[in-house]
Amino acid sequence: MKRGKKKGIAFILTFAMVAAAMLSGTSMVFAAEADETGSEMNGSACTLTEGCTLENGHDGDCSVAETGSSILGEGNGAATAANLTAVTASSTPIVGTGYSFDSDTGILTVTENDGTTAWQGDFGADAIKEIVVESGVTRIGGAAFRGCANLTQVTLPEGLTEIGTSAFADCVSLTAITFPSSLTTIGEFAFDGCTSLTEVTLPGNLEEIGMYAFSDCTSLTTVTFTGTVAPTVPSATYDMFDGCTSLVAIYVPNGATGYDGGSWAQYSEKVTYGASLISLLISEGTLDPAFSAETYNYSVTVGSDVKTITITPTAQANETITVNGTSVASGSACEVSLGDGTTEIQIVVKGGSLTTTYTVAVAVTQSKATTAASSSTEVTTTASETDSSAQTGDDTNLVLWIALLLAAAAAGGTAIGSRRLLNRK
Repeated sequence: MKRGKKKGIAFILTFAMVAAAMLSGTSMVFAAEADETGSEMNGSACTLTEGCTLENGHDGDCSVAETGSSILGEGNGAATAANLTAVTASSTPIVGTGYSFDSDTGILTVTENDGTTAWQGDFGADAIKEIVVESGVTRIGGAAFRGCANLTQVTLPEGLTEIGTSAFADCVSLTAITFPSSLTTIGEFAFDGCTSLTEVTLPGNLEEIGMYAFSDCTSLTTVTFTGTVAPTVPSATYDMFDGCTSLVAIYVPNGATGYDGGSWAQYSEKVTYGASLISLLISEGTLDPAFSAETYNYSVTVGSDVKTITITPTAQANETITVNGTSVASGSACEVSLGDGTTEIQIVVKGGSLTTTYTVAVAVTQSKATTAASSSTEVTTTASETDSSAQTGDDTNLVLWIALLLAAAAAGGTAIGSRRLLNRK
């Protein structure tokens, strides 16, 4: 479906939200548009107080207004002091129902469900660079942050369960977003036109994704579903990834169910189960046990003359492989040096945000010559210790003989007698 037609559907949904809000007494602020008579914003410029931002739909430059002036401009659509908020350097944060905004940093902090939309009209969407949604917020309202063109970072809390229709649509600078595990519903057009998103990981508790939820995310290359049961998705007519021209893979867990039938059939060529190897070859020895994609630990025994082993891992399409931290192309050989004893080889496969590690422990056996040499060394050591003990005994006798000889000489005896006495001992 063409983007224009999709936008028509989005407009109808937005109009329905406005009507519901009006019936419930909730106000929503939108940019003023010129009518046929040209009474609103008929090309005339608004005069604003110094440091003010222009409301959507207004043109003009900031200047110093006359003291006490409450009307800034002319006509029914003119900006007024009541609906414009000064945004100046080192300004005081803007505080409203369920939100606060720091104009110095561009950080919008949301503390209540109503705060996701209550900021609209108090300052321009382009001023928002970062959004922090605090704990306690359970739902992002419809069109909450639509068109925040300079938004680059979003923090969502655990406990959040729903992201509403067009909530982040056309946030063209948003490159990544992390979803809490509590999220169950992503509404229609929620991230439509987020052209800088490159990868998305969706939580395991997700139950439903609305039509065109990620449509026209032209930089999106991979999407990872972590749930073992597939969420409900729209039919091909309302493809949630419509216009995602760079999307190459949709990763789901090994053993997951529901990703191969019904509305999921339209993605059959892109769905990949788990991050895993489809084969693992070695140049020496035999893998024990035999290779299986669901078996992650292996042992191999090789002879003492083997100094290297070649590993050839092959993964599923669009997955990456590292061997002991070095990138290896799928199906390519990688040589690993072996040391004495056991060498452990780790093969890491990554698909989207899913990662699987295979381990191969290669044991090098000792040769008979090495074993014999080791035994000979032990025998030689024992003999040396015996000779050393004998020598030590002779040295001790010699010292005693010399001592006796000196004593005999002093007493007028003979050295021979002393020697015989020593020998008798």
